Amino acid sequence: SVAAAISDKSAVFLALGTTMLAVATALKTRTGLKVITHHTEAALALAKQPGFDVVLLGGRVDPQNLGVSGPLTLEAVASYRPDVCLFSAGGIDAEGNILDYYEHEAAIVRLMIKRARCSILVVDHSKFGRSASVMVGHVADIDQLVTDKPPPTAIKKLLKLHKTELTQVPQRNAGHSRGRA
Repeated sequence: SVAAAISDKSAVFLALGTTMLAVATALKTRTGLKVITHHTEAALALAKQPGFDVVLLGGRVDPQNLGVSGPLTLEAVASYRPDVCLFSAGGIDAEGNILDYYEHEAAIVRLMIKRARCSILVVDHSKFGRSASVMVGHVADIDQLVTDKPPPTAIKKLLKLHKTELTQVPQRNAGHSRGRA
């Protein structure tokens, strides 16, 4: 699972989205994590986890996705240097561009990737080849891609070229199948 890639007692940026809410639940298997997030639901899901230190970043709460965003959020992100950034995306095109739908969310994730020592993109196979209008980054910018099914050949080649680790986790369970790009 994604949680297996996270060391106990590490600091983690956790971005927004339903995939990240599932990741938050999986992180409960770790111990002593510091989770820094703008995802209010994930923060609430982890807040009572014994030994966890959960930081909810400040800003405006979006009534649609309950995520926090704005200048205060970006300022807060910039003040951290965690071990890992965990994030998802709206799509990954054939050129390896990581895309999203909302400018404010993409800006937060771009800064999280930049500030974290390591970044892990978690997407299901439906995101491959899907287009969205806002640039988040490129597979060359990330350390690991976690997904449920093998990506298309073009994306696999890009992952290998940029030495981005590919981890395949079956969708329905915690999974133990790991494969290198």
